[in-house]
Amino acid sequence: MAKAVSKWDDIGGLMTASQRKEIEEFRKAARQFTKKATRSRKAALKTLIDAGFFTPKGNPRKPYR
Repeated sequence: MAKAVSKWDDIGGLMTASQRKEIEEFRKAARQFTKKATRSRKAALKTLIDAGFFTPKGNPRKPYR
């Protein structure tokens, strides 16, 4: 019986089960981060400040103006 092939399997060869698991864990973490970071304007601004894109006053830093 033929094995089901994902559309991503042909990129650099077949993925192993552990690689698939790692990717799925990353996707889950990314969804959780996005949900938390975008739940309100205040949360979004705090995330951007913590990442270094904005100053604590809420202004964009020099490279991002």
